[in-house]
Amino acid sequence: MPNLLNWAKFIRMLVSTRWPRYLMAGIALTLGMVFMVGTIAGALTWLRDIKHTTGSLASVARVDDSKTGAYRYDALVLTGSSQTYQVDVTTLSPSLAESSLHTNAAMELWYIQPPFIDPQVVAIQLASSVDGTPITYATDLYTHPGRLQASSLLFAGLLLVIGALATAAGRLLPAPEADRRKREKHEQAKPRSYGQMVVGIPPSRRTAAS
Repeated sequence: MPNLLNWAKFIRMLVSTRWPRYLMAGIALTLGMVFMVGTIAGALTWLRDIKHTTGSLASVARVDDSKTGAYRYDALVLTGSSQTYQVDVTTLSPSLAESSLHTNAAMELWYIQPPFIDPQVVAIQLASSVDGTPITYATDLYTHPGRLQASSLLFAGLLLVIGALATAAGRLLPAPEADRRKREKHEQAKPRSYGQMVVGIPPSRRTAAS
């Protein structure tokens, strides 16, 4: 309920005043430019730098969301290493059951190393439980790396469009509360005539006020 009230208040501010529109425009334009420049200039090189390692699985732990309890990823640790690798099995194709990730299982991992967090597994190879044939389970990032760049550019373009629309809305669309304050400020700033300064409020206005 508080979230709905906050959203309603924010929407009311967007309708009645201009500064939230400009704030939204500034945020959207800034993020859009960051994503655009980062994608074009290749600043996110870690997304393309796919690394490889092999070993047997020493431990596996399922990690769920602390609030909702929904599955997030499995944390893998290989024998002889303290490094944790995160793999979301729901993003792999073909589908990989969590039960297949058991200790002592030999595996190959392909992963990326984002800053500040554990390596993210983009592909994993395990031996088939039926005949021992190696099977590779891969994410879309691994099989179609170009899609990520395209989606980043699309997202950046969307943010820039939102920023442009918010800027246009701030300049062109009416804002009743902001316009009223502007008119009041303008009226107060108007120079009064000599008669108004001496006599004060004209009788007609005084009668209307009473």
